[in-house]
Amino acid sequence: MKIAIISDGIPGHFNQSIGVANLIAEDIPSQQTIFKMAHKLPLMRSIARLYLRHLFKSVTILKIQKILDIYHPLNLKDFDLIIASGGNTSFISAALSKKYNIPSIQIGSLRGIKSTYFAAHITIEPNINSPSNIVTASNRIVLGNNSVTNAHIKVDWTVTSDARDKMNFASVPHGLSFVNDLQPFKFDF
Repeated sequence: MKIAIISDGIPGHFNQSIGVANLIAEDIPSQQTIFKMAHKLPLMRSIARLYLRHLFKSVTILKIQKILDIYHPLNLKDFDLIIASGGNTSFISAALSKKYNIPSIQIGSLRGIKSTYFAAHITIEPNINSPSNIVTASNRIVLGNNSVTNAHIKVDWTVTSDARDKMNFASVPHGLSFVNDLQPFKFDF
């Protein structure tokens, strides 16, 4: 698998992209190539961002080319996956993904465009209306979405439940009458 990493030159963003690419490489043989994205007119970035949001409201082939014309050219013709981090890369990675029909993973802010332009979106900004959003937060693990049909893991989950992990033992005051009064419900998830 040939992975194109789109970098905006910010070390934290770049390291996140490399980390995701390295995770993929643990299971799938891959080759990573780093591309430094650059605006043709860097002083016009704020104005360009407004223009880019407007173009992404309804994407066409012509608009994709207009989006890419704002940046110095990147040729991803022979790549299988795009990984990019940070809001600065969201427009170009989405446009390259559409132009070359390559799935992309975007990490971080999308700067106002829909996460549906990406195969996966990893963020701490929840967006429950998007099938490609992977929300990361403290004490939470999210794997997949409602479209997932299979899940595989090579090792067992470790779930602790023994007396060494528990405290404050006490008898339960509820008896059989409490159990008989329960009204179970059936539902679909």
